[in-house]
Formats: sequence, structure tokens, C-alpha cells
Amino acid sequence: RAFAELEMGAELYCLHRNRWWQTKRGPLLDTGAFVVGLEYAAEIEATVLGKPSPSYFEAACQALDAEPGMTWMVGDDLESDIVGARGMGMRTVLVRTGKFRPDAVEASRIRPDGIVSSIGQLPDWLEEHL
Repeated sequence: RAFAELEMGAELYCLHRNRWWQTKRGPLLDTGAFVVGLEYAAEIEATVLGKPSPSYFEAACQALDAEPGMTWMVGDDLESDIVGARGMGMRTVLVRTGKFRPDAVEASRIRPDGIVSSIGQLPDWLEEHL
């Protein structure tokens, strides 16, 4: 049905294009695969409203009245949290929880400013590195 609507001129919006998400049973396919499939079939490009879209991070900075270069993004997803924030000039810390995968960090050209084992370690890490 979504494809038919797109063929009739509907626009495609999505919150993200994540490839997978972490569950207790392990990683499962996320909505990104379906978004890409619809884009390909309908020959359109979706508008991403959430991470890693620049408008998402711009809105966050505006809501906080903060400059991107003085703002920290802390997250567990290298692709949507860290890549998106770095693209806006934000500083970043990757947390080794949730979606964190050491192999993804090693394979990526993107490097967070720091990596912590838990959010509880963040205050000490910031104090040590600022």
C-alpha cells in the first residue's frame, strides 16, 4: 500500500534509516531497509526527520540555545548519533551500551571524541578531557 501511495504522488518521511536495532535476542532488521526499498521502487528520496538528519541536530541546538561546537552528543549508535552530530560540528562521546559494536568503530572513518563504558562514566570523562 505504501508503494501505491508513493506512485500516486505521496511524499515519504521517516524518522531514521537505521539498518538494525539491538534486542535481547540480538540485532534485528530496522526500518532503514524498508525505507530504502520504497525509495528504490518509487524512485524517490525520503525526508529523514530524525537522526542523523542535520535538521534534527539543528533543532536540538536551537531548543537548547547552544552552538554546535559547544554541544556534546552522547549516544550508542555510531551511524546515527555520532556521524550525524559530527556532521554538524558537535563534539561526541560513544557509550559502550545498546548498539555499540567495537568492530563498527574499528571499521569506521568517523571517530568520536571519546568512548565510555557507561553513561555513569561520562562526568569523570568530561572532567578529565576538557
